Order: sequence, then C-alpha cells, then structure tokens
Amino acid sequence: MTLNAFVVQHPSVWLAAPIVGLSALSTTPPLVPLIVLITALHLHVHTVLPRGKILSHGGAQVILLSLAASIAHLGASLDALSTRGISVLVLAALSALTSIVSLSTIAASHYFNRSVSTPWSKLTVFPALWATIWGTVAHLSPVGRLITWSPVVGLGPYEWVRPVLGQWGIDWIVAAWAVVCAEFIGNWLVGPAGDDLDAAVEQDQLVSVAPEDVPNPAATLRLVKETPTSARARSTFVLAVLLVALSAPPLFLSPLPEPALSAHTTPLSVGCVLPFPHRSGERTGAPTLKDYIRETQAVQARADILLWPESAIRFDTKEAKEEAFSEVRGILGGKKLLGVSYEEYILPDRSKGERGSGVRQNSFALLSLESEQPLLQYTKRMLVPSESYFAVHQILRQLILYAQSRNHSP
Repeated sequence: MTLNAFVVQHPSVWLAAPIVGLSALSTTPPLVPLIVLITALHLHVHTVLPRGKILSHGGAQVILLSLAASIAHLGASLDALSTRGISVLVLAALSALTSIVSLSTIAASHYFNRSVSTPWSKLTVFPALWATIWGTVAHLSPVGRLITWSPVVGLGPYEWVRPVLGQWGIDWIVAAWAVVCAEFIGNWLVGPAGDDLDAAVEQDQLVSVAPEDVPNPAATLRLVKETPTSARARSTFVLAVLLVALSAPPLFLSPLPEPALSAHTTPLSVGCVLPFPHRSGERTGAPTLKDYIRETQAVQARADILLWPESAIRFDTKEAKEEAFSEVRGILGGKKLLGVSYEEYILPDRSKGERGSGVRQNSFALLSLESEQPLLQYTKRMLVPSESYFAVHQILRQLILYAQSRNHSP
C-alpha cells in the first residue's frame, strides 16, 4: 500500500497535527508553523466530514489541540491567577474554546463551498471566513488576540501587511496559504479527479459535425477540456502567485521609518510627569495633585506633550474634577498638551432608576490651554488590550491634529 493510499484510508494520521501545535500555538504564534497546522487540520476535517466521522475525530482533535496549546502557554499562565490550579483550569478551557472555534470554522468552510459555484470562490471562502471569525473574536474578547490563532512573529516578507491591512490581512494570508498547501497535498493524496477527461473528448458525438462547420476548433477543444478539476488547479495556482506577489513589496520599500527630523515630519517630544515619592530622604506617600502640578511645571519646557501615569489622582465629585482641570490648564503654556489619567467616583442616577452606592471609573483627559473643555475624554469600559486600541486610536488622532496645527502655525 502506498503512502497516499494509507493516509486516505486512515485519516486518523492527521491526529498528529497537534505536535506542530506545540510551536504554532505558543504565546507568540509564528507564521509558518501555524500555516502547517491549519493545513493539516483542513485536510483532516475535509476528509472525515463526508464520511460522517466529524464527532469522533473532531472531539479527539479538540482534546489534543487543547493539550498542545495548554503546554505551550503553561509557563506564562501558571501564576496568572490566584492559584495554580485555577490558572490551569482556565487555560485548558480557553485552549479548548479556541480549538473548537478553529475546527468549526474549517468545517463551516466545507459547507459554504457547496453554496458557491466558481473555483475561485471555493478557494477564498475559507480565508475570508477565517479572518472574519478571528477578527470578531479579538474584538469581543477582553484579552484581544492573546488567545487567537493569529501569527505574531516570523511574518518575514508579510510584515508590511500588518500596518496596512491590520491583523485581519495577516489572518487571511495564513488561511490562504493553508488552502493552497491543502490543495496540492490533497491532489497528491487522491489524485486529480477526471483523469480520463481526454478520453471523453474522443467519444463519438451524438450529432456529427464537420470540421469546417466549427468556427474555431482550437477554442472549442479548450472549452471541452476545461473541467472543474483543471479550473480549480488554475485558480489554486493564481492564488499561490497572488500570495507570492504580496511578499514582494519589501523588495522595493525601505523597512526603515522616516528620519526623526526631515522635511516630511513634525517633531513632537513627549514627557512623563513622575513626581519623586521622597523628599529630604523620607518617603512622602502617593503624590498629590499639587505634586503633579509642581512636576509638570518643572518639565513642561522639555516636551510638547506631557503625560501623567494611570490613576494619578482621584476625584470624588464632578466639581472637584472640573476645579482641578481648570487649575492644571492654567500652568500650561502655548500649545502644550497634558494627558491626565484619573479615577472618579460616579454616583448612580436615581432619576433613571439606578441603584447602588456608585462606581469608580478609570479615565483619561487630554487638556490644553486653548480649550476650556478637554480635547479628549476616555473612560475604560473593558479590560486591556481591547479598550487600549480604541483609546490609543483616539489619542493619536488628537496628537496628529495637534502636530498639524503646529506645522501650519506662524
């Protein structure tokens, strides 16, 4: 029995795929091992689904993948929670969840392929579905992409894709390469369908047609020979060429960023306001609002943008916050910006039927002398890193506007 015949008759050999998962599902998943893992799972799922063995094989694959992912994350997660036992249980649950999501996405692509007709659509359904699923999971998850099957390192020539298309583009490339590899391996395992297609062309026709009656015999022959298998092979080749082409831009683009000082850049200096917690050799305790104001006055001449640390000060009332903001704005000069991170106590709105004693919120405000109201206010609503993306995006937008105003000011 040949190797390809053995693999086709015994699809359980694909249960060895989680061995690759020890590398592919680490805390920083690399590109190539992840492609290899998804390729193996793609072949496994698409082999057992038509045979009705998805529950037994899928269940075994989930267990093995969860074990591999748990082992890969064990060192970083063992002391993450209050006890090691809880850490291991949560890690195992998250690993099982991500494994189920991955296998379900591959299985869903199998059924989606039945609803599309063109070979190109059949090949690109899975990459689109894979990128969409993991992008949605990362958006909804309180830990972002920390548990997703998205490559972080080893992107090589695809490094440029991340700042342009985001991690969604990287996920699409990973899944597309997995499809291309699975197509080539699948053709080797089972052979291209319709090996006797040329013989079909030689069969007698129901209606005899004289050669002179055919306007373009060569074109007609090409149409007859165009089969689903050959069309799919051509589409696979085109997809592979596209993926190779996507790795070409680094050959023509410089990997180095713009110089800090050039005709196309506006320098912005950033300073951190960190009051020294000791005075005269003795510890003074947590810095107060006055300490931060004093330190801000001392360093503001050195930077355009000043930032206070997270939860630097606390406000128990809205009036106290507004009074402090007014005092802080008074010490800023020119176009200086000050980022104030603070905690405030919010009382429940009894008119809306809210109950309880109130909540503390962790917030950020971007202040300027030129505006009586904060240029930006942001309050954390979810755990990091999901909320950080939106906060940083808004802050960067304000900083860009600030840089543009400086660049055009007389």
